[in-house]
Amino acid sequence: MLAHSNPDSPRATVDVTDPDPGPEISPVRDPAGERTARRQTLRYLRGIGLHGPAADSAVQTLLDRARSQPLPEGHGLVDVVLEMARSTVERFLHAMDIDGSGATHHWLPLFLRAHPESFPDDPAAARRFAEASVANADQVYRDFADQELRSSGIPRWFALVGPAIAAGVVVAVLATGTVPAGGIWEPLRAVVIGAWALLIGGLTAVVVAGSMIAVRGFTLAPSLFRGRHAAAEEPLPSTVVVMPVYHEDIGRVVAGLIALWEGFRDHPVLPDVDFMILSDSRDDDAVRREIRVVSWARHRGAPGMPIYHRRRSGNSHKKAGNLAEFLGSTGRRYSYAVLLDADSVMRPETVVEMVRRMHDDPELGLLQAPLQLHHATTYFARAQQFTSAVVGPMATRGLARWSQDTANFYGHNAVVRVSAFVDSCALPTLSGRPPLGGQLLSHDFVEAALLCRAGWKVCIAPDLTGSWEEVPPTLGEFAARDRRWCQGNLQHLRILSAGGLRMWSRLHLFLGSAAYLASPALVLFSLLGLALAAWPGVETGAGGTAGPTGLLLTVAAMAALLVMRLLAWVTVVTTGQARRDFGGVGRFTASALLDAVTAAVLGPLLMVHHTAAVVGILSGRSSGWSAQQRTAGGHSVGAVVRAQRLPTFLGVATLAFLAAVVPALIWWMAPLWMPLIAAVPLTLLTSSERVGRGLGRIGLLTVPTERTMEPVRRRIAELTELVPAELHHYHLRDVVLDPIVLSDHCRALAAAAPTAGPERADDRAVELRERALRLGPSVLTPWERRVLLDDAPSLRWLHDRAWQYWDLDPVKQTAPQRPAGRERGPAAAAAGVTEPAAEQAPTRPNGLVPLVPRPGIS
Repeated sequence: MLAHSNPDSPRATVDVTDPDPGPEISPVRDPAGERTARRQTLRYLRGIGLHGPAADSAVQTLLDRARSQPLPEGHGLVDVVLEMARSTVERFLHAMDIDGSGATHHWLPLFLRAHPESFPDDPAAARRFAEASVANADQVYRDFADQELRSSGIPRWFALVGPAIAAGVVVAVLATGTVPAGGIWEPLRAVVIGAWALLIGGLTAVVVAGSMIAVRGFTLAPSLFRGRHAAAEEPLPSTVVVMPVYHEDIGRVVAGLIALWEGFRDHPVLPDVDFMILSDSRDDDAVRREIRVVSWARHRGAPGMPIYHRRRSGNSHKKAGNLAEFLGSTGRRYSYAVLLDADSVMRPETVVEMVRRMHDDPELGLLQAPLQLHHATTYFARAQQFTSAVVGPMATRGLARWSQDTANFYGHNAVVRVSAFVDSCALPTLSGRPPLGGQLLSHDFVEAALLCRAGWKVCIAPDLTGSWEEVPPTLGEFAARDRRWCQGNLQHLRILSAGGLRMWSRLHLFLGSAAYLASPALVLFSLLGLALAAWPGVETGAGGTAGPTGLLLTVAAMAALLVMRLLAWVTVVTTGQARRDFGGVGRFTASALLDAVTAAVLGPLLMVHHTAAVVGILSGRSSGWSAQQRTAGGHSVGAVVRAQRLPTFLGVATLAFLAAVVPALIWWMAPLWMPLIAAVPLTLLTSSERVGRGLGRIGLLTVPTERTMEPVRRRIAELTELVPAELHHYHLRDVVLDPIVLSDHCRALAAAAPTAGPERADDRAVELRERALRLGPSVLTPWERRVLLDDAPSLRWLHDRAWQYWDLDPVKQTAPQRPAGRERGPAAAAAGVTEPAAEQAPTRPNGLVPLVPRPGIS
């Protein structure tokens, strides 16, 4: 109860709360008075900040309560309703008065704006509002998202680039100070010295950056990178394994995919996975063999395996276009794509783990597996494989920590999110003509940069193992592959300034180009050093000329390169399991020394080849796109001499120049000219498989995977050996039974010998096809099978009937192919051919057992 004094009437008391239940009161309605009461009360409530529907509702509540009780004597409805409103406001003000001073009364309008539903019946809410405001008076940002303005430190990219540049500047300054003064043409000499110092500074910066990456990897344990994923073994979304091919050994390719599929069967978390071979082969015979091998895989090699072959009509944008054309069309139905190369091998458990990690991180656009080399047979390939196994893991850890979620893409052995790739990775066509314009040849670095620009994470998983690729077996093949890569990496220089790229993406692009530009820079540095040493008017001595100074600085740079190998050696010899895997400390140390010597000897040769590639590309000669040679052999001594004539000539010219002009530098420069002069014998030696096998037998340059063969690699070897024999032995059967193989085979026959009229079966083929239908193709001689394979009508005739009559498992064929009593073909009936007795089934070549036991071809 609150008293209200009306100056025109006696003191009255009005109950503003809900009236107690009692006799129903039906006061006389006064419409005019109600309108006045509503209008005046609304004006009162608006004055304290209550507006809109909330004010209307509060007024209606007060009117209902006023009408539900007798009006005090001498008071109208307007007086009663206004008194109720004023009394209610008093109760809310009293509730909000925390300390009795009334200092918080002015918060009432703000409260009513925030909580209009609380008026007129919930003053306790106003109390809580006031108490919270007082209690949190010092916590002004309590409802804000937490923010930190602490120093972020030096950016990661600058922490790598800054010291490298500083080291380059220091070395350049020191180098200029070691050049003796004097001589004629002083201004020109100053220009030469400046160029020489700039080159050595740039080379030093690149070497220091690589060393810092290795040191960072040396300090990190592999366990720091282990992925975290949900423990639940829930099935993963649809995934496709994609392998682009271009005139590859298709038997080896399909063998690798079958081995991977067989491994997936042990991992039910990846039930929906397809295998796609994307062919860019232009030779019809090669494509026909690809189709046959895929058919063999579906029917005999791996029945039930979802493997498909796709050859596009053109080959625009090379491998990148092949992949993009598939992912942008059919590939959209998949969530993830596992990208492989023709020489890729991946452990099934590694692929499953990578797909799981991508599924658990919705921001991850690409996950790259670390690469190791395998299947090395020559001395050269063994040295490359050993370096990869020893230095590779440490360098990968360092690069992963430096780049974090802006890592790089190597083009294969990776998992991509298809939607992210399609939305972000449309490669531009550079302006101008090839080789620096036109289509991008090295697509992987650019695709990683585009994914990062679109906000996706690109990561590398250095903790994973079981990811391999092959290395070119010879120095010549290695140089040929590098020439293709060189052109693509030089194109990346035109992308460095593209808008929106992350800084680390720009660094990846630059360092990839610098790896090839370093060779011509080193050649030019050496030539300028020799020019300074032979400068007229300058005394030439073993210790005070530009020649030995340049050599010493070059040796220092090469020593910096050895930092990676030294740290890797420490890592292996201090890790028990790794030490045992490499054959013990003694054998591993001998292998490491041999590897370092091999790298130092072959370095000048690769420097010349890379320089020739850069010069050729800058002069407008494109490297083209040819199939890669993955096996040793096939190169005569004459071919090696022709390929190495430029290094040999440069070595002889360098020795002649030193002998004639600065003989004191002959032995200082020996590490450069001696390998160049010996380019031909060095190439023949390192390209020898016999030498490679000999090193393996004595335990040099061996890697752990050679000592313990991986199951997936062993299975690939078995299947690769089996495929040629299977294709030869069951050629006729494959052509007859598979409609796709039959169509392609008949199309090839028609193209080879077009006929003017309708096709007619050869008379010899008619009898042979009847016999083949009854007994199966295994009873025919090779010549008879050849007759049928050259007769398209007979092949189609057999196709229409063989699925009905033949036992579809050729291994279990022990009886005539057409059961007794079944209707025979018209030609056989006319000839009176009878069913012979059953004959022994052919055994598989090489004594190998069937791949998968089954009742027949599905």
